[in-house]
Amino acid sequence: MDWNESEKILSADSQFNGGPDHVRNLEEYRWAFGSYDSEFQVVVSPNLPRLMRTGRNFESVNAPDRCVLVRAHGQEACGKPVEFYQSHMQRSEWGIDYKFRRDEFAYHIRSHHREINDIYRDAFRWRPWGESIDGFVDLKADEIFGYTDLEMKSIIKAYLKQKPRRALLFFDIESVDKYNSEHIFEDPVGYFTWMEPALRTIQGFLEGHGVRTAVNATGKGYHILASVPLYSDGRQTDAMMMLMQAGGYLQPETLDRLVTLIPGEKHHQPTPALTQLAYQGCCRISQYVVANTIDQIRHELRRRGMTDHVGFTDNEPHQISLDLTSGLRQVNMSCFGSPGSVYNKNCPYWIIRIPRSRDGEEFFGGNIAQMIRTRSDPDAALAHLVSRGCRIPASTRGIEELIGGYNNSRMKKELWDPLDAPFDPVFLSELINTNFMQYRRRAPGINGLLDFPSGRMHPFLDPDKLEYVYHHMARRGMSMWEMVHLTLAVYHDKIKDLDIHRFYSRAELARWPAILFTEHFKGW
Repeated sequence: MDWNESEKILSADSQFNGGPDHVRNLEEYRWAFGSYDSEFQVVVSPNLPRLMRTGRNFESVNAPDRCVLVRAHGQEACGKPVEFYQSHMQRSEWGIDYKFRRDEFAYHIRSHHREINDIYRDAFRWRPWGESIDGFVDLKADEIFGYTDLEMKSIIKAYLKQKPRRALLFFDIESVDKYNSEHIFEDPVGYFTWMEPALRTIQGFLEGHGVRTAVNATGKGYHILASVPLYSDGRQTDAMMMLMQAGGYLQPETLDRLVTLIPGEKHHQPTPALTQLAYQGCCRISQYVVANTIDQIRHELRRRGMTDHVGFTDNEPHQISLDLTSGLRQVNMSCFGSPGSVYNKNCPYWIIRIPRSRDGEEFFGGNIAQMIRTRSDPDAALAHLVSRGCRIPASTRGIEELIGGYNNSRMKKELWDPLDAPFDPVFLSELINTNFMQYRRRAPGINGLLDFPSGRMHPFLDPDKLEYVYHHMARRGMSMWEMVHLTLAVYHDKIKDLDIHRFYSRAELARWPAILFTEHFKGW
């Protein structure tokens, strides 16, 4: 029997994705798949082309038959169990029948991105005074899309009100060692001990606000997760409404990517705009937490005599990464590893993703060596998955308190409020057509990187090089808005033709300076 088709792994996967607690076999799994909160899963293996028709080592699957195929035959075909990831994109409270008019629908949405953002801004603004968000959306959509026929108007209104069943607050803590990337597999206890202050500090901050969390051990670090439900006790939660409001502005290019369907892409229906806003809200809240815990993390590391290099991506050769790069892609392009999966990233050993704690209960009593032994022993890992479970706990009051802190923070007022506006297409075209001349004159130190040949390794795709660019621009008195505009212009320059897949919104990728300057916006 394949590892991924065993009763214990099927049950762990179902719990993690919001399905039933117990799944005994693949037939029950096929039925349970339809009740998952996650929209799709991603399967990963270096040998995946042996199993399915693909030229990549990963593929998205949103049909139970394909998942059953992977679970039943993946290990035999690929030589090692295929790894499963959950999509950040969670299923909506309802589906929509587009009546074979998806292209026409997408045209109307693209053409009214400003009005759609205005609808959401005003709907959330009036909600505390008793105004129904759905009612407000209906009223304004009737005004804006009144020129369409009744069927199309109904489709547009259903889309604009479509909300996710839940959203997932997510933190990714990982050790980075570019000098010896395999060393963590040889000395995992040492690396995980190094990450302990980061885990404890972030976990403590969240629990101090009343947020219930699950912590899962990954191949090189930890994932901290909390679920934000749309409904609690039969009513829509304030936490989800506040989270969507915290998401801010939907860039026109991002909205276009949400409603544009490309063959081979991970979603097979338009991605709801409110699902994207909830995801953007989660990313901003995660960034707020990380920014306001990083000093304490460094203090704890120094107190223990450990290297205190901590950053927000893998731009340094040896550091703890509090990875915020999930905020650089739209919700349907983001995923994370599932517990029970066997880690597949260039690792010669069996490493099984397992839960370390839930709701503040430490399953190993803080004994890192025992946790490492458990994740490396298939029998012990299976027993642990059964005894502890893999469900992500839901939080509402704690999330509301956390969002309240973010709303009063420097991060919102000084970073995201100024960036929550549409990019200027005329200015972007001018930058590209003049070969970025006005920026070259103001920040001559970046000219060499702007002139770099096209390709996958272009410096504007490298966070280390980007950090240099942005710090040089900051020293020249240039704003965050200008940094983001320069990045987006480079990404859209057809002459440079950077290797960015058409699935991605360049408007999201261009937010690199907001990630790399995270630490500059801590405090209140």
